Amino acid sequence: MGWHISIDTGGTFTDGLARDPAGAVRRTKVLSTGAIRARILRELGVGQYEITEQWDLPAPEVLRGFRVHSPLAVSGPETRVLSYDPERRFLQCHSPLPGLCPGDSLELFTGEEAPVVAARLLTGTAPGEAFPPLTMRLGSTRGTNALLEQKGARVALLVNEGLSGLLEIGTQARPELFALAVQKPPLLYETLVEVPGRLDAEGKEIEPLTATAVAEVIEAVKASGCTAIAIALMHAYRNPVHEQKLVSALRQAGYVYVSASHEVAPAIRLLPRAQATIVNAFLAPVIETYLDGVQKGVGQAALKVMTSAGGLVDASHFLPKDSLLSGPA
Repeated sequence: MGWHISIDTGGTFTDGLARDPAGAVRRTKVLSTGAIRARILRELGVGQYEITEQWDLPAPEVLRGFRVHSPLAVSGPETRVLSYDPERRFLQCHSPLPGLCPGDSLELFTGEEAPVVAARLLTGTAPGEAFPPLTMRLGSTRGTNALLEQKGARVALLVNEGLSGLLEIGTQARPELFALAVQKPPLLYETLVEVPGRLDAEGKEIEPLTATAVAEVIEAVKASGCTAIAIALMHAYRNPVHEQKLVSALRQAGYVYVSASHEVAPAIRLLPRAQATIVNAFLAPVIETYLDGVQKGVGQAALKVMTSAGGLVDASHFLPKDSLLSGPA
């Protein structure tokens, strides 16, 4: 049957729950940086330390090959684990870490994403070894944190000519109706480019989007320096032909993170469709890089990701906007 692993990654900790092929349940917790920590009690010899830890390992061999450094000197020297004796709590490293004293902390890590490290500790799979057959269910606040901290991509928004104020005007709703100083939320896009061409409410073309106009849009996007593109055109949910032209041209120009409203939120009402598309573009590099790292780490294992609606979808079909609020695994 293989392993069934559920992972919940928060801003600080990543929790893992696994059921092995025999039905036994295991749990683990790692830092969301992908590290586990221990504290030095004393140095026993060259590269050998007596430590205190709370790891609950399935087998000590799982740590062989883990990298080790001081969390106070992340860019400083590091070594690798040769062996670990959990009964005596003796950690043997390839070489000593200079300057460490009793009471100092050690971090053990592999350089992989936290869900992959958690899966290694749950299944007893050392770095460099292939995982046993497994499926992984992943929930993460990575998208929520990136949005709150404004650590997303530089976004260029493409809208129809004449609609440059769409997002800034919004619905004009505000938290405090009678506030004299209205605090508007920050806009998630950096540059706005108006796109010629127009469809009617039935999706029929009123004004064509010419190749010349598309080329001018691409040049404007390039000049902006933005790395993620959000496209939200009127009535694209009825007929995506103009958005598809722009997507094709942008991808040919080398842009990887292109979000089009007819794919992200194919529904009536331009404003919420545009808002969802901008969020998707803003989070795309963060979420896609993260999921690519997890998938690469677990190899051919099936990876399903929890959405903000509480459902699970294949990682290949997951939209970054759906990472918001998807904490529980």
